[in-house]
Amino acid sequence: MCGIGHVPSQCPKRDPATICTRQQPSANFADYRSQVSSSWVTDTSSTNHVAANLSSFDHFETYNGHDTLHVGNGKGLPILHIGSSQLYSPYKTFHLSQMLHVPEIKQNLLSVQKFFHDNNVYFEFHTSFFVVKDEITHTILLTGPSSCGLYSFHLP
Repeated sequence: MCGIGHVPSQCPKRDPATICTRQQPSANFADYRSQVSSSWVTDTSSTNHVAANLSSFDHFETYNGHDTLHVGNGKGLPILHIGSSQLYSPYKTFHLSQMLHVPEIKQNLLSVQKFFHDNNVYFEFHTSFFVVKDEITHTILLTGPSSCGLYSFHLP
């Protein structure tokens, strides 16, 4: 979003000179706590799933590119690996593709956009909780709480 509710490509105030044809990895949530959390926070602006620890990955390879993960304060954090993982719920195994290993991030981030695409699901965000539903059957597959506007969950 452009900050006033428009999709960037449709914003009437956009500057065509600032449109980037190649999307940089980005995340809207930045956390500076001293310990890394093992829970996942949903991020509607994140382009990729992001984890600080390689233990969160099932498969990974060294990232040799020059991109960095751009967080909410504009800082670019180095990406060391790229890989994939799975999250298990009682009703479905969720796939996380193109995960970024960024040791400087303090909170695992779940890209809502990628999660939709990889798992054929959708989210419903409510005041105090969220649900993940199957796109075809509308069956609830996962629920989680909201705290201070953050929607997070922890799976074993």
